[in-house]
Amino acid sequence: MAKIDVDELKAELNLTPFGAQGWMQNKNEPCAFCGRGGKWGLLINKEDNVMVYHCWYCNTKTSLFSYLKKINRTDLWHKDFQNTLKKDSLPMFNDENDDEDEDGELPEMELPKRLELLPVDSDPYLKRRGFTEHHYRLFEPSVTNFILERKLRDYIIFKIKMDNRVVAWLARSRKSKEFHIQNLKDAKQGKARLQLRYENSKTNFRKIIGAYDNITDNTQCVIVVEGLFDYINVDNKLHLQDSEAVRCCFTFGNSISREQVALLKKKAGVKEIVIMYDPDVTENIASAAITVSRSFETWIALLKNKKIDPGDATENELWDALDNLATPFDFFSRLI
Repeated sequence: MAKIDVDELKAELNLTPFGAQGWMQNKNEPCAFCGRGGKWGLLINKEDNVMVYHCWYCNTKTSLFSYLKKINRTDLWHKDFQNTLKKDSLPMFNDENDDEDEDGELPEMELPKRLELLPVDSDPYLKRRGFTEHHYRLFEPSVTNFILERKLRDYIIFKIKMDNRVVAWLARSRKSKEFHIQNLKDAKQGKARLQLRYENSKTNFRKIIGAYDNITDNTQCVIVVEGLFDYINVDNKLHLQDSEAVRCCFTFGNSISREQVALLKKKAGVKEIVIMYDPDVTENIASAAITVSRSFETWIALLKNKKIDPGDATENELWDALDNLATPFDFFSRLI
C-alpha cells in the first residue's frame, strides 16, 4: 500500500477539493499533458488503492506517479508506493457518503515565522485587487523575510479566521504570471523546481469557510464563491458591507462539504444561499446545489460570460447574474 503524504501533496501542489469524492485540483495551473486549464483533477483514495490523474479536456487518465513525473515532482513519491489505475471506475460527483462532522473544533493554525503586517493601502497588487481597510482587518495580509521560511519569501500571506481564531493561511506569490508560466515550462523540462503561484497551510479546507466571521446573526442571505479574490470583488462591487442582510463567503474551491453547510447553519439568521461559482464548472455547481438545498433555500447565480469568474466580473455582470437566479431544479433542467 502507498506511503504518500496527502497533506504534503496538497500543500506542495496547492490542491483544493472539488466535487465530493476526494477529487483535488489547482485550477490556476494547466493540465500537464494538454496545457489547458481548470478541468483536471487528482483522486486519491487509499482504501481502494486508487490514485489517478484525469483531465476532462484531453481525457488523459493516468497514474499519480506519471503525473508527478510529468511535472518533475517525483520527490513527492515514495518507492514502496504501489499505484493502481482504475480507468473505468472514476467516481462521479456525488456527496451521498460525505461524513458530516459538526462538532470537532479545529486547532489554531501555526503561522509562518516572523510575519510582518502590510500597512493598509501599501501594496500595489492588493490595491489593484480591491483590498479595503475592512479586508486588511479580516485577512491581515503579511509577509515574511525570515531565512528559514525560504519557501514563502516573495509571497503575501493571508490569515483565515473563524470565531476570531486563525484556522488556516493562504499565500499568494508576488512574482508575475509570466514568471510562473515560464517556471512551469522549465520545471517540466527538469531545469527548475516548480514554484506555485499559491501556497496553503496544511489544513482540511473542507471543514472551514473563508470570511466566516463576516457573516453575522443578522445575515439572512449568503453568496458563496470559490476563492479569496472572488470574495473581495463580490464584496466590493455589490457593496455588501453596507448591510448585514447579505454577506459573502468562500469555500476554497468549487465544491461545498456538509461540514461547511453545518457551519453556515450555525449562523442563526441565514435562510438562503446563493451559489456563485465560476460559470464553466456546471457539474460542480449542480453537486453543491444538492448539498446546500438539504438545509437552505438555494439559488444559483450564473455569470453569462463563461470566460470570466466572480473575481473579475463587473458590478453590472454580477447584478445580471443575481437578477436571473435559478432554482436547482431549473438549473438541472438546463443541463439535460
